[in-house]
Amino acid sequence: MSLRPNDASLAPENTGAGIWTIDGDSLVNLERFDVGPAIVLLPAEEVLLLSVSLPIANQRRRLETLPFAIEDRIAQPIGDVHAALGAELAAQTYLAGIVSHERMRACVALLAEFGLEQAALIPDVLGLPVPPPGAWSLDIAAGRALVRVEDGTGFALPVENLATAWAAAGRPRALSYGEASPSEIPAEPASYEEDALAARLTRPALDLRQGLYAAPRRAVSPLWQRIAMVAAAGALAHAAIAGVDTIAVQHIASVKAGEMRGIVQQIAPGAVIGDDVAASAAEILPANGAGPSSFLPLFGRVGAALKPLGSAVRMHAISYDGSANTMSIEVEAATIEGLQQIGSALTAAGIQAQAGAASQSDGKAVGAFLIRGTA
Repeated sequence: MSLRPNDASLAPENTGAGIWTIDGDSLVNLERFDVGPAIVLLPAEEVLLLSVSLPIANQRRRLETLPFAIEDRIAQPIGDVHAALGAELAAQTYLAGIVSHERMRACVALLAEFGLEQAALIPDVLGLPVPPPGAWSLDIAAGRALVRVEDGTGFALPVENLATAWAAAGRPRALSYGEASPSEIPAEPASYEEDALAARLTRPALDLRQGLYAAPRRAVSPLWQRIAMVAAAGALAHAAIAGVDTIAVQHIASVKAGEMRGIVQQIAPGAVIGDDVAASAAEILPANGAGPSSFLPLFGRVGAALKPLGSAVRMHAISYDGSANTMSIEVEAATIEGLQQIGSALTAAGIQAQAGAASQSDGKAVGAFLIRGTA
């Protein structure tokens, strides 16, 4: 991973999609790209990562039980820390991240200051792969060592302390992804399956932005609203999302053909729009992979997968990244279990869907999903 900055500092006006790391009271850019997520890495020294057994089927109950499951494993009073629940590491065993409320408040304020209110906050050690049993994954850079261990947790420490920690852990096999390890550790060179840090963090095992610190809802830009409306119109015309109670569909249903024609022409001035406005909309979407050419079929597949859930599902927002062929949706259900049903329905339909932050209040649950299109 070798976390080396591209820029010495980051000014608020230069923010956008990319990856940053927190350095004191500022952010340093590691990777920058035109479109995609905003990810901020929190140094692992500031996070306690635990593997927690939670033999509870209900996600909401797991979240409620997490503080009690870790209370005797942390040095601080449970009321002083934020506990975030991550991916399932093994059967009924989950990754958890523990950060003080004071630090989380400071991090969220820093993201807001730099215009990254929507950014995920991920412990940087999770950029390393989980090693095979009996091994460590190591990444050494600039006098600092990141260590990921076989249970999916990890930590960071000064490189001069690494050999002592390695010996205390029983001298596990070491797989080195960064600079050379100390001479006492016979590390084996290793390489990432994905070279880009962004690719390795697209589906992080843990995002600390949960509960009180969850990212605010993302507003959909006017351009993407228009594109989504056109694409949704085509999907509706082919009955792919008939019966799904979504705001997108409700909006489309209220737009007259003439108004839809105007939207299409705004997106593609000079395009010839035939009698079938939806078909014309599909035709004008670029097919070179640089734009939303795959939005229509991807949205249609999502709609078809969610159709059996009927009015139990409401879609709040849609955004699409044409370069990565990914679609982000925000959906509402009656309960957290309802959101899990949405994820199960998408998976059952062969759709790659990554669940994001979820919250429940006022008798409803709202969650985000990142949908990946096929290559």
